Amino acid sequence: MSTETGESSTESQLASPNETARFNWKRDEQSVTMVPSSPSHSTDSSEPAPEPQHDSTADVRQGTRDALYDTIGTVALLGFSLLFIAVGTRELVTAGSAAGGALGIAIGLFGFVLAAIAFNVVPLSRE
Repeated sequence: MSTETGESSTESQLASPNETARFNWKRDEQSVTMVPSSPSHSTDSSEPAPEPQHDSTADVRQGTRDALYDTIGTVALLGFSLLFIAVGTRELVTAGSAAGGALGIAIGLFGFVLAAIAFNVVPLSRE
């Protein structure tokens, strides 16, 4: 008899007629358990229900894809910047005139600007 009373009081604590019981899933390495969530601040039923939780797997995939694209873009910018710096330096060293030296300096500076963009020292205009 005390077992039935204990169970019914537990059920009434979990779900009263005006509010529903809410649970969160707690995952460990070996088991999955259901844990009661914290009670809401108000029991007014006129408030809209909270939005369902987003799929965490899709968020992880999207974040990983974005990180890979950022890494590939950074490496490509650094490669192009080293190329422009090398071409500018070669043009500056082998220049036969002042115009050739100025072109070498301009190409080298463009390489340094690309490197600065790759390291987010100079922000892109689209961001």
